[in-house]
Amino acid sequence: MQIRQYGTQIKNALENQTKDFIPMERKSRYDDIYAKLPETFTTNDVMSIYGVSIKAASEHCRRFVKRGFAKKIKYKTYQKVVK
Repeated sequence: MQIRQYGTQIKNALENQTKDFIPMERKSRYDDIYAKLPETFTTNDVMSIYGVSIKAASEHCRRFVKRGFAKKIKYKTYQKVVK
């Protein structure tokens, strides 16, 4: 029953698909935060840009370092590695 009902619609949709399909790039929320940060930043910068607590900002910075996006210069101060 459903094949008869939707078969034509499915067939038309498949025929009309474009061959130039470009998949979307996957971006995480950290990409947006990272892009807004200056070259040298602190946890307070992350806190003000993202609007999170100091604990969450520290966690974001820790993840940046762990993933190789930033390096720790001194206490609560980081530098971007990836641009």
